[in-house]
Amino acid sequence: MVRKSLIVVLVVALVTMACSFSIGSTTFSIGSTPEPTPEPPPVQPTRTIEPTPTLEPTPEPTEEPAEAPLPTMAMPTESPEEIEVDEPVVDEPEPFFIEEFEDGDGWVYFLMSGDEDDMVLEADSDRLVFDLDGEEIYAYVLYDEYIYTDVGIEAVAENRGVNSNNVSLLCRYSDDEGWYEFNIGSDGLYNILRFDQRRGEYVLLASGGSNSINMGKAVNVYTATCKGKKLTLWINGREIKQIEDASLREGQVGISVSSFDQYPVIVEFDTVEIFQP
Repeated sequence: MVRKSLIVVLVVALVTMACSFSIGSTTFSIGSTPEPTPEPPPVQPTRTIEPTPTLEPTPEPTEEPAEAPLPTMAMPTESPEEIEVDEPVVDEPEPFFIEEFEDGDGWVYFLMSGDEDDMVLEADSDRLVFDLDGEEIYAYVLYDEYIYTDVGIEAVAENRGVNSNNVSLLCRYSDDEGWYEFNIGSDGLYNILRFDQRRGEYVLLASGGSNSINMGKAVNVYTATCKGKKLTLWINGREIKQIEDASLREGQVGISVSSFDQYPVIVEFDTVEIFQP
């Protein structure tokens, strides 16, 4: 009985083994269509997402940034020495002086009448020489460096030509207005004129004669002052005539020599003094 039971068990076990066996991990069933093993779904490629970097905020400075140091300049410990520079010497024109005509600088001339070719005007041997070799020559010389209001002028003049000429002193000359003119003739006569530039003519203010004039070939000292309205003439230190005229206020000073119908007229000026009256 026990033996039969063992046989039965053994038979059942063999049948079971005959119906199925497995290879590896896949199981096949004999006598039936095997179920297809489902394929695993395709693996999708994965994309790694890089994490977005987090920007850290710039920390606020806790202290003010230090400024760059400025360059320093060493200060001299001693005061610098001053460099002395010689200023150029500029000769200012003198308003009042005695002209001895060493060279004639500062003086200019013009003609009111006559031919310039018949005239020689030169500074010679410390004298200013007028040599007029023609008739009706009116030659004027002005001091061009200064304008005067009240002024006096004195000339030491020697007549070395014919006894027919005028020596003149001028004050308050201007190109626009005219001038005052004191004329002294070698024949003993004189007059005081004002030349009116606007009208282009001489205006007679006074005239006369004087025994104080050294006539002929002689030396005379002629003086004229223009002070305010007063115009005064001196001859050889003697006051000859004083008049008043308010037409002209300021201008240059000068001298003049005139010829008439006889020549040569030669007058030499030794000195001319310009002074304050």
